Amino acid sequence: MSRTRRVVIVAVIVIVVMSMVLPLFMAPLSTDAASVTPTQRVDAAAPRQTGSGLPPSALVVHGRGNGHGRGMSQWGAFGWATTRGFTWQQIIDFYYGGNGRVVAPHGLVSDTVTVRLRALDGLQTAAVSDTKQAIWSGAPGTWGTILARRVGTNRYDVWGSASVTCPSATDVPNGFTQLAAGVPGPIDIATAASSGPSAAAPADLVGVCEPATSTVKSGRIRYYRGIVRAVNDGNGAARTVNAVSVESYLRGVVPRESMPGWGDAANGAGMHALRAQAIGARSYALSESRYSFAKTCDNQDCQVYGGAALRNVGSTTVSIL
Repeated sequence: MSRTRRVVIVAVIVIVVMSMVLPLFMAPLSTDAASVTPTQRVDAAAPRQTGSGLPPSALVVHGRGNGHGRGMSQWGAFGWATTRGFTWQQIIDFYYGGNGRVVAPHGLVSDTVTVRLRALDGLQTAAVSDTKQAIWSGAPGTWGTILARRVGTNRYDVWGSASVTCPSATDVPNGFTQLAAGVPGPIDIATAASSGPSAAAPADLVGVCEPATSTVKSGRIRYYRGIVRAVNDGNGAARTVNAVSVESYLRGVVPRESMPGWGDAANGAGMHALRAQAIGARSYALSESRYSFAKTCDNQDCQVYGGAALRNVGSTTVSIL
């Protein structure tokens, strides 16, 4: 194919695509909330006149964004909801082709989603309870901290402490009581209230000790609804998983994948974008089967999942997520 012909074909494709996309954002965004409109996220180069005064043969648009480029566009869903009045059903049909292909049946509240917590890969699983109510079925009593330390393929030493503390991510803990030695996994750690639908963050929940980073040198504690589980992957490596009901899982996903404030935009029309996000996220999670030990993960390789609350080690200030 000649170079001239390729240029013409590319130009035609660009014009067709723009004719489909631009009308979506022609109407102004009606919202009382301070936000960035979709049109502000598109940087269109000024069209240049040809020598004959005719319109340009192409319009070049420079765009940018985050994510894996698959599935629903959150900003697109927001635009459809707030400028065109689309319902969540229409948004789902637009992005996924209709016919109910991604809509999981409603009422699967008992279904459990297992989430790989990537920050804990290869590390010991240390879980805390701020109210010192952490429990493990293999030993009596409640604890401030329970540590599952991998000592062999699917074998764990389990330790407990009355204090709420984050031990070393790799070493034998100091000041802990050994609860069991060489027991088979998985090791499930919870509180009596952590799996309930009304569990409050952080008092009722299990917190996982995350390692220090260059920006948070003290490390952090991230709180999860449901159960924190120490497991091995197919190669015997240590992994940490959050096993949580699908509806509780959505509470940690939707505010990470979309902006919660969108629900108030355009007199509440923006709520349809959040509903579409919840439906897509639920269906995606229930259909996932990524690992032998977990259905999905917690970063943008899967869906961004932040749990329920977060605080720095040594601080009492908790951010509800």
